[in-house]
Amino acid sequence: MQLDNYDNKLIVLASAVVPGVIPCIVGIVEVRSEMKLAGKIRTLVPVILALSIFVVFLAPIPSSHVLSRSMTVLSFMVGISGAVVRYSRKSSSILMAVTGLILALFWIFFSQPRV
Repeated sequence: MQLDNYDNKLIVLASAVVPGVIPCIVGIVEVRSEMKLAGKIRTLVPVILALSIFVVFLAPIPSSHVLSRSMTVLSFMVGISGAVVRYSRKSSSILMAVTGLILALFWIFFSQPRV
């Protein structure tokens, strides 16, 4: 089975939406959890960071090596938060780890400036 150009664009679009949707779902789950306010704030910081990294990735700003590397490090920090931060559900921590790694891969491979 051979994929044509339309199928490739559809696959890229579907994979690009995932890091934006997952933090929204995790954020909703964490806000609705029965944790105290300090616990909610602690779990929402990586979610907000992941959403901001995703928005900066999609923004039409000129990319530089410094921006690419710093966003890659922040993406890895979001991924590590899946293991370090105690979320209300185990699935939330797994989803945040996967989101951080996907964002890091996007920043590593798709945001390099052309020389």
